[in-house]
Amino acid sequence: MRAIRDVGLDNVGVNFDAGNLILYGKANPVDAVDVLAPYIQGVHAKDGLYPTDPAQLGKEVPIGEGMVDFPALIGKLKKIGYRNPLTIEREIGGEKQTADILAAKAYLEKLVG
Repeated sequence: MRAIRDVGLDNVGVNFDAGNLILYGKANPVDAVDVLAPYIQGVHAKDGLYPTDPAQLGKEVPIGEGMVDFPALIGKLKKIGYRNPLTIEREIGGEKQTADILAAKAYLEKLVG
C-alpha cells in the first residue's frame, strides 16, 4: 500500500487474489478487503487451504471447498462498492478444470445476485 500511495496515481491498484492470500499463508481475504478496499481494481476468485509446511504453498481447491469465506467476501466487496469483474481462477487442466469453473460460476452468481 505504501508503494501505491507513493506513486500517487489513481490508476495504480491491487488485483485482489483471495485464494493467494490463503495459499501463501498471509491473510484472511475478508479482513484484507478492509485494508486494501480503496485500491482493489480486480478480483480473482480462487479458493485454497492454508499451507501446513512453511516451505510449501497451501493447496488450491475448487471454490467453496477451501478457506475463503466467499459469502462474507462478496458481501464485503458489495459494501465497498466493488463493481468490476470476478475472474474465476482454477489452476489445473482438463475436464475437471472446466467443471470446477462452471460450478464456481453458478456458486458466485448466487452470491452476487
